[in-house]
Amino acid sequence: MEKIALKKPLDITIWLRALVTDYLVIAFAFFLAVKWGWPAYPFSLFILGIAHHRLAVLGHDGAHGVICRNKKLNYWLAQIFCFWPLLVDIKGYRDFHWEHHKHTGEENVDPELELKHDRYKLPITRTKLWGRFFLDLFGASTPEFVETVAYVSKRGSLIWPISFLAIFGPLSYYMGHFDLFVLFMLAKPTTFWAVFRLRIYIEHVGITETHRVHLSFWQRLLFAPHNIWIHWEHHKHPFVPYYQLLDIREK
Repeated sequence: MEKIALKKPLDITIWLRALVTDYLVIAFAFFLAVKWGWPAYPFSLFILGIAHHRLAVLGHDGAHGVICRNKKLNYWLAQIFCFWPLLVDIKGYRDFHWEHHKHTGEENVDPELELKHDRYKLPITRTKLWGRFFLDLFGASTPEFVETVAYVSKRGSLIWPISFLAIFGPLSYYMGHFDLFVLFMLAKPTTFWAVFRLRIYIEHVGITETHRVHLSFWQRLLFAPHNIWIHWEHHKHPFVPYYQLLDIREK
């Protein structure tokens, strides 16, 4: 892993603007559900899955410590606004993720390989890929989601998932919108995992290093937000924030 001099200093305002945008996506999903009721639930669920994934990718920058120079602020921003809604302790995720960075593609060492098992294989036809995507939308990969969350949770504290459920479940019920909480939770093993799986295929599947890909605008919007698709450069320079990765690719 190479540490390079940034062209520009870390700019927390860029990260915060992205965070606000992602929460506006969640608000829009909730608005649809409240406005039109159960007929809008499938659309809200799909949008929430995309929003979950966007928060996960944004929190990824926090795990690398590149939101800002203040380590405590970096930690709390990523934990509260990104990882807490995902029921994850950033410390557990960070330990898992850095092991992946240090041992990318190494059998029996890279934790991502341990979790993937034989679920991700290449070559794969477009029909099978999108077929699996639609199955995931309906929860076909719930066991994989649970296994992954449990694996990461073992490295962190359970206070985060417990506190999120204990606070926002009763709060949503008290406010008369428990359906929104149910949709938010249901998105995790369904629509979130569906778009998450698509992203996994463009990173390390089929090789021992990292793919270098080019995606269209709609592909980035659906499953590769916040420049996470510039993954080859990220692995080469893991201390560069997501909004500067494109500058590195252009070298």
